[in-house]
Amino acid sequence: MGVTDGEYGYSPGLGEVESKIRAQNAWVRDQHSAYVSVAYLGAMTPLAGGATISAVRRQLEGAYVAQMLANRPDSTTHGSPLIRLLIANDGVGDEQWPFVVGELARRVHGSDQLVAVTGLGLPSAATSEEVLALHDEHIPIVGAMATSGDLVAKGLATVSMPASVEVAAGVAYERPRARDAVLVYDVDKTDVYANELANEFAQQWRDGSLAREPFNSANDPTGDFRLMRNDRNLCRPTNTQGTVMGSDQALIFFAGREPELEGFVEQLAANNCLGPYEIVTGPDAANESDDMAYLSKLKPHGSVLVNYAGRTLPAEWAYGGLPVPKLFPDFRDTFDKSFRGETLDDGQALVGGDAVWTAIQVVFNIQAIGPVKVDIVASGLFHLGGSNAIASASGSIDLDNCGDRVYLPVAVVQMQFDGTVKRMIVASPQVPPSAALACPQGGG
Repeated sequence: MGVTDGEYGYSPGLGEVESKIRAQNAWVRDQHSAYVSVAYLGAMTPLAGGATISAVRRQLEGAYVAQMLANRPDSTTHGSPLIRLLIANDGVGDEQWPFVVGELARRVHGSDQLVAVTGLGLPSAATSEEVLALHDEHIPIVGAMATSGDLVAKGLATVSMPASVEVAAGVAYERPRARDAVLVYDVDKTDVYANELANEFAQQWRDGSLAREPFNSANDPTGDFRLMRNDRNLCRPTNTQGTVMGSDQALIFFAGREPELEGFVEQLAANNCLGPYEIVTGPDAANESDDMAYLSKLKPHGSVLVNYAGRTLPAEWAYGGLPVPKLFPDFRDTFDKSFRGETLDDGQALVGGDAVWTAIQVVFNIQAIGPVKVDIVASGLFHLGGSNAIASASGSIDLDNCGDRVYLPVAVVQMQFDGTVKRMIVASPQVPPSAALACPQGGG
């Protein structure tokens, strides 16, 4: 745990991107020009239940690409001052965040000249505590995956869409094809992400029947899943030939994280009265990119489909009648040249790049009118709405008064048996700008 400029390696899986960040930071120092630092914060040594190491790696790769686009003299996106990128590791399972927040605060006034913290994972109790602690230190925060939720007016801006919009995309995709659904949800009240998903699924499926099946991730939920697979809500009747009665496939909303999703799907596949089933869940399913081998077990059945709501790839926007963002080709080319063999498919690099790019653009805006100071950057994050929106590789970053992103196309992503994904683009509805009284400018 701690904060580094890439000199210290946190994990073997991050070695290449850490070395590139270290080299770029050294180049910045060698220019003897004005610079500031932006930190990328997250669990760089993740355990089960958090982001996988490949997801963390690609987020850092995206952050590095944003740094390169800002610093490279031959780039049309080059600006001033130069940008150093720090890597902040809040420990295994986000457990050591108090020490790391203290380290970040110390670097605001030292030679690092830290002006913003970016990153953070999906909503959790630890994430909320980190945001509050950084806010108390007057350090601005740009969340990559975390959304404001109950953290409005606490200095958190975010480049991802609220869970309500992602769930709406999944529900809209399924609504014409299903009447009844089952909500499988985590009863562990400490899991902010799972609780938020459960509430949103229940809210947005009000026009259809919704059965409920609970599990508890605080304990091993395997027993819960084994009981569920024979429950009348999930075990559908068959005729004497063993064929499922009724033509509609069973729709399941899964409100939980990736490890529990994997366990649930494996138990569902072992069901004696199998599907067809279609599962819809949230963006944490993208963390399965490290190991999707369990999906191959479903192929003989051919009747369990797993969908999640996530980011579209801008390169595919044209198929949905949307213009490709102007910055995306530069981002993609720099990414491909820097990290051969890596992919943008899971959206992790884009979300990491967006978070860092947003902080950088606020810095550039401030530099044009005066000195860059951390408190001014904090205020600047809450002046990115409308005509002040930022052009990024994923499209316009237009933030409301709560710091939430107003519009970003969302895809329903279907995970294939061979571990690849298939996207069905759903243009997300524009989120109404939040009331200024509810979300004070400058993050309160």
